[in-house]
Amino acid sequence: MRKWLPLTAVCTLGLLALGAAAFGAFVLVELRGSRPMLDLSLFRSRTFVAVLAAGLLLSGAAFSYLMYVSLWLQSAEGMSPVGAGLVLVPLSAAAFLVSAVAGRLLHGAPARLTIGGGLLLIGVGALLQAWMLDAGDGWSALVPGLLITGAGVGTATPALAATAMGAVAPARAGMAGGALNTARQLGTALGIAVLGAVFHAGLRSGLGEAGRGLSEPLASGGAGQLLAAAPAGAAHETLAGLVDAAFASGLRDTFLASGVMGLAGALAVFLLIHRPAATPPATAGAVPPARTAGAPAPAPRQ
Repeated sequence: MRKWLPLTAVCTLGLLALGAAAFGAFVLVELRGSRPMLDLSLFRSRTFVAVLAAGLLLSGAAFSYLMYVSLWLQSAEGMSPVGAGLVLVPLSAAAFLVSAVAGRLLHGAPARLTIGGGLLLIGVGALLQAWMLDAGDGWSALVPGLLITGAGVGTATPALAATAMGAVAPARAGMAGGALNTARQLGTALGIAVLGAVFHAGLRSGLGEAGRGLSEPLASGGAGQLLAAAPAGAAHETLAGLVDAAFASGLRDTFLASGVMGLAGALAVFLLIHRPAATPPATAGAVPPARTAGAPAPAPRQ
């Protein structure tokens, strides 16, 4: 008997096909148009490609997992929206302070170091959160990793726009800046989708056979309702242990995936953005600069 795909899978595949067709149509229009919205010849620059990849992966690695952290804090830890937001302040505070300092101290530093180094810190911060978080831990386990991630954001972000616009002709600078902003928004959207699948799979793995069927309620924010409905005593303690294990497993996998994205972005930047060319030393046979009008002629050699 023939098995048919479920309706949700058919809708998902149809939307993917529609998106691919729309992307193909956009590329054809941009290639044939006399005044393209995005000049595809810009992608011949390795630096421009690296900056777009860095912007996309920075947003995906540094920010996309925050919605799943917020889900854990509010549904499983019982925090209010304001309280959950305050837990994430170390990331934003570190990004703000480091960007201010980096603008002064790292002005003129090679973009491959500031952007690549920032992405490296973002990857390390996510991996540190994965290493420190365990079942039964609270929000404080995330603080060191959030600080390091925020430092990476503050290091990389200031140089992104300047490097993107500097990699193209001045007439295309606005187009390059718009492409970078689009890449960053796309990185957040794709990151939420990819990390959502990772998080859900981690929930199921943490629940095991004993908690089969609980992953959907937990992923949709129903942990508080499940715990409130459980009778007091051993049953409640067992359910609470399952919830803690599920969220720890899902968040660890999510942090690991975010860390890989950050490290991949750093690698792309280090490989694609060239080192600045060194100024060649003066040679004995070098031609002296032209003498300006009215300047005295050099004295003849004896």
